[in-house]
Amino acid sequence: MAGIIVVMLVQSEQLPQRESLFGAGVSLFILGLGLVIRSLMVVANFTSGTSNRVGFTLIAIATLVYWALPPNTLPDFVGDLEGDFDVMFVSGIFMVSSAVIAVMVNSDIMLKFMTFAFSRIRQFRPVAIIAVAYPMSSKLRTGLTLAMFALVRSSAPLYRRAARSGRRG
Repeated sequence: MAGIIVVMLVQSEQLPQRESLFGAGVSLFILGLGLVIRSLMVVANFTSGTSNRVGFTLIAIATLVYWALPPNTLPDFVGDLEGDFDVMFVSGIFMVSSAVIAVMVNSDIMLKFMTFAFSRIRQFRPVAIIAVAYPMSSKLRTGLTLAMFALVRSSAPLYRRAARSGRRG
């Protein structure tokens, strides 16, 4: 609901014509749509794990696809939107969050594959078992750690660029 409101306000020119606001609205709309799909899957008697995996993976992939689109992909629908450092910051937050959600929701599948791949080599078997067991013992802690590291790493170039532009002007 919040995403639809933000998109409508930007289109009706009640809010500034900022690409970051429009993108945040689209991302919130994608989140709401994914949660509706997840809820419909629960009503259709899918297991909780399956509906969570499908719903959150769709949310993450759709958000990543939206923010990875070239800037002038939707000019007829949106018009001219202004953007500066705020777009880099907002897109970074949504892309990092989406990537972490996609990885953590599907981490058990990826870790089973890694365990299978590395367990064939006798020397790597104990290392693979311990390396897989620790992150899976607390998915929330692992996801938050990954998100914090990724957000700091993705925002470092933004701060560096802002510092450089401040010295010139």
